[in-house]
Amino acid sequence: MEKLELEIETLEADVAAPDFYNQSSNVTTTVLAKLESVQQALNHAYERWAELESLVN
Repeated sequence: MEKLELEIETLEADVAAPDFYNQSSNVTTTVLAKLESVQQALNHAYERWAELESLVN
């Protein structure tokens, strides 16, 4: 999960850069799609972690 959080942090920094939207739409679309995908993966990982925790308790 830490790896996913770091990747999100990096992608969010890229998107926040002043010239991000000055790039071609192919680049911005790819980065935004990757960010969404990684965020979904992290959410899934947290859901799975909660599920496993509930089995232990």
